[in-house]
Amino acid sequence: MSRGKALRWLLAVTAAAGLTLGGCTAVTFSHEGVIDFAQFPSVYVQPIVISGRGIFDGYSQGLQDDLARELRERSGFAGVTLQPNGNYVTVLSVELYVDEDYDSGFDENDTDDRFYVEAAWHLRTLEGNLIDDGSLSVEGDYIDSTTQEAIGEIAHHYLRPYRL
Repeated sequence: MSRGKALRWLLAVTAAAGLTLGGCTAVTFSHEGVIDFAQFPSVYVQPIVISGRGIFDGYSQGLQDDLARELRERSGFAGVTLQPNGNYVTVLSVELYVDEDYDSGFDENDTDDRFYVEAAWHLRTLEGNLIDDGSLSVEGDYIDSTTQEAIGEIAHHYLRPYRL
């Protein structure tokens, strides 16, 4: 293609794109939040109850810390605590069931192992009244990344409201 033809083609494509995009309207992204964070501004994250194959003692403490950190960073809760000190108005309980589909023969090159995490959570008032709950399923190749994904999705459920 000659230089002149290439330039005319580029100008034609640019003009067509300009006409197409000129008719676009503004797009607004928003999220209202799943609960009223003004009414429920703080949360106590209880120790996570975890069961299933391949889980060891103390594993849930790291997940509880991670959930609290994610809630502090993303959620609409103004306060997130791991201590039952009375400085909160809601209680979040999470249960994880982790299962592994594995081959009993050890093979370091085996990439067929899969982890399955079933998660359920309940957000309640101090009196025990249910505010919100949910469940999810996640699967992956590694236990840590799979449980982290489940924790991240729970935190994302309580995303702070926004409008862009």
